[in-house]
Amino acid sequence: IFFREMPSTSDLATAVRGPPRCVSAVKVGDIIWTEDATEGQLVKYITEFSGSLVELTLENAAGVESKVTYNATLEVGCQEAPTVAELLKNKDPNQITVSFEYFPPKTEKGVENLMNRIGLMRKADPIFCDVTWGAGGGTSDLTLELCTNAQIKWGVNANMHLTCTNMEKEKIDMALEGCKKVGIRNIVALRGDPPVGQTEWKAIDTGFSCALDLVKYIREKHGDYFCLSIAGYPEGHPTVIADDGKCPPEAFAGEMAYLKEKVVAGGDLIITQLFFDVDIFLSFCAECKKLGIEVPILPGIMIITSYGGFKKMAGFCKTWIPADLASKMEEIKDDEAAVKEFGVQYAVDMCKKLIDAGHKHLHFYCLNVEGPTFAVMERLGLPVPGQ
Repeated sequence: IFFREMPSTSDLATAVRGPPRCVSAVKVGDIIWTEDATEGQLVKYITEFSGSLVELTLENAAGVESKVTYNATLEVGCQEAPTVAELLKNKDPNQITVSFEYFPPKTEKGVENLMNRIGLMRKADPIFCDVTWGAGGGTSDLTLELCTNAQIKWGVNANMHLTCTNMEKEKIDMALEGCKKVGIRNIVALRGDPPVGQTEWKAIDTGFSCALDLVKYIREKHGDYFCLSIAGYPEGHPTVIADDGKCPPEAFAGEMAYLKEKVVAGGDLIITQLFFDVDIFLSFCAECKKLGIEVPILPGIMIITSYGGFKKMAGFCKTWIPADLASKMEEIKDDEAAVKEFGVQYAVDMCKKLIDAGHKHLHFYCLNVEGPTFAVMERLGLPVPGQ
């Protein structure tokens, strides 16, 4: 039996006996007392759900963790999460912080593995994790499920992707209400990619033709409840990048004006597309400042782990590849181990340059694996959990 405050003798005498049970709405962040406890303990993680079996990780005032397992019916409560904007604003300005992006796996085993990986990676104390949303809402249920489990089961602040590509308003409303129900307050508001099998994006008759429409809609319907992350493209959106790999000046000016519109409409922070040239990112930040864009800008970092993956992602995103990077990758492309080592060190060097320029938050596109990201963090001197 759990109590909300130190139980008295009369409490213990009148407590309902029978099968062990929990009072309603035990959630991460609660302070609870067990029957024999002399002090309250913090509920750090709800670490297992298996039928009626519930395992909680508790922490006492001295920081010592313990686990309690009950054959119980746990009514999982939903404490509203802090917003990412609040966490970034209130953090120590000299502290280097991180966040991780995941995508929904295609198999049940993949989902199980990802949940375990989130459980491991949360020990690196990310400010948030975000989970992508399939085109047309193809992974909507799974995306919300992963975010819910990340937040409730592992205590990681979830930042859920939501796109308006081929999405009916009803589906968007359901997704937002689902987030509210489980206390998720952070949304990455995007237009999204074309559905599988299509090369061009086409709006359907729902009133949503771009991410700006989605930002406006969420603010209109939900006020300031949600913290909205929006996408930024340091090199320009792939659709306006020319065949030479560069965005024409007039097109880039239009991109920046559109980004300002999204911020004015309610965007709270910017997460950027991946890049391999830090100077391009810094130039983008300078352009944002000129336009009066003052929200946090989080650099999106993808670590090179294979030659094929590097070429595929750079081609898909039309990412500019510096000459020295291109040359080195061609030199070592047939040496898998060399590519992985080079990729980690290249990301470390990028991160150091970002940090030296004052960007103390690093957002990793970790592709559902922890190894490369932890390797980069370790070389940066950031705490990495034992694996």
